[in-house]
Amino acid sequence: MFNPGVELAAYLVHWSPVHSEASQLGWKAIEKAIDHLMSQSEMGQHEINNYQQMVKLMKLRESEFNHQIQYSLNQVLEKVILLAEQCVDRDVSSWSTGYKALPLDFVDSPEDPLCNQFGHLVEQNLDFYIHQLSQEGTWDISWSWDSYPEEFAVARRDWKGILAVRRYKILKSFGYLEY
Repeated sequence: MFNPGVELAAYLVHWSPVHSEASQLGWKAIEKAIDHLMSQSEMGQHEINNYQQMVKLMKLRESEFNHQIQYSLNQVLEKVILLAEQCVDRDVSSWSTGYKALPLDFVDSPEDPLCNQFGHLVEQNLDFYIHQLSQEGTWDISWSWDSYPEEFAVARRDWKGILAVRRYKILKSFGYLEY
């Protein structure tokens, strides 16, 4: 519902002059998105990621956020953490099948608040990434499109690149890579 709206609104606030029309529009969208967030008992991976990015951007304007929005940024972060915890597939044996949220889809570094919440699952996810790494140094995607085979071939190549950049960054932040 707010994928990618909440993240885009946060960028609008972040990059707009304070009290500008654009900034006020961003704040109104964020307020609606936060009301939505706080009323949810579950949420999909991508929308959670958008809220995570919004929280990161709003950390730079935390006092303004706490003044503009009826919930504090810490309350919002706690809700995002709760929804991420509920969204993650904890069945390690099923991680290589299908499209599902894994712990490292929500954790960027050992300092991330969710790192402690997921505990041993983070280490298992790191090991999973290492074992799934191909000889070419990439990861294949775990989904496919039965329709549109030509478009899927292009999308697959693009997504393999996205996964490589993201996963190498994560592995490096956890000390799994030296370079």
